[in-house]
Amino acid sequence: MLAIGLGTGAVCAAAAGSVMGAVEEAKAGVGSAMNDVSQMLAGALSIAAVGSIMYAIYRARLGNALDALPQGVADAARDSIGAAMEAAALLPPEEGLALSTAARTAFTDAFGISVALGAGLSLIGGLLIARFMPATQASGHGAHGSGHGAGRETEEAHISPATSDHPDGHPTGQVHATGD
Repeated sequence: MLAIGLGTGAVCAAAAGSVMGAVEEAKAGVGSAMNDVSQMLAGALSIAAVGSIMYAIYRARLGNALDALPQGVADAARDSIGAAMEAAALLPPEEGLALSTAARTAFTDAFGISVALGAGLSLIGGLLIARFMPATQASGHGAHGSGHGAGRETEEAHISPATSDHPDGHPTGQVHATGD
């Protein structure tokens, strides 16, 4: 779990920085939303894919352990480890022990293989990103580099009452930027 957390943290931070660095400051909200949607979709698809693979491995690893069981019990045990453990508790001790041992072994094998597969695919994805992702600017915001706040003094906006060419002749406030 620690490896998954560290890997996810490193990838998500780099991905968010890349996305936000590729959009103009005016489009930061859109960039952030696209980043969020991409991460959620990728996470959901990854969970579904790895979960499906794990389920297939679990069923395959149970193999012959279910042959001696009644069909309904065997079907339930193939569906989930929880159902297999419930069925094992209802069987005679020797058969129950055999089923629970087979289910536990199949589940831990499936889990280990699935996590290794997920880690391997994540590593390949990380290598592809490192190879093909364009470089981003070190400072400034966005690909167009507004440079807001980067090496410049801050600006304050002051509203001053002034007359203008307003059609009805009333004074309007004008915004003037002044440096400190």
